[in-house]
Amino acid sequence: MTSPVVDPSEKPLWDALKALVRLFAQLFGQPADLLEEGAMRRAEARLVSGWLRGLERVARALLLVMAAGLPKPAPGRARRGRRAPVTIPPKDETPSDLRPPDTPPSEAWAGVAFRALPPDSSGPSGPHRSRTLVLVRGYAYRIEAIIRVAEAPMPFARRLARRL
Repeated sequence: MTSPVVDPSEKPLWDALKALVRLFAQLFGQPADLLEEGAMRRAEARLVSGWLRGLERVARALLLVMAAGLPKPAPGRARRGRRAPVTIPPKDETPSDLRPPDTPPSEAWAGVAFRALPPDSSGPSGPHRSRTLVLVRGYAYRIEAIIRVAEAPMPFARRLARRL
């Protein structure tokens, strides 16, 4: 059985997505480069995030068009019904005379330290590193997923067609 290929009328759209992915890779690097870098400045991360959201929207729209054009798949097996959750009755084995006495609310907070600076201010040594850098692992995984969809969209479209 041969698998259907991309509709010729949709091919230019997928080629445009591939061109956008290549442009993204030229601007920000391949997913492996992003993973190797590890982190990037927050301003650059906002830019990458915006590009990724746009690429994901285009890929989702193309997949939806492709999935809508596929024939309805044969019905699969019915889903198994959910079992009723098992509830275990609470067991209180501690005798009442061995339980610790209830502590007053003022003592419950004893030893808890609170931050004196507001969360948006920087400390005495300047801005904290976690406020200026963003980890890029999630971005690398997202662009890798877009690349996989752009290169071979049919399995993803079939999966989506089953859900439609």
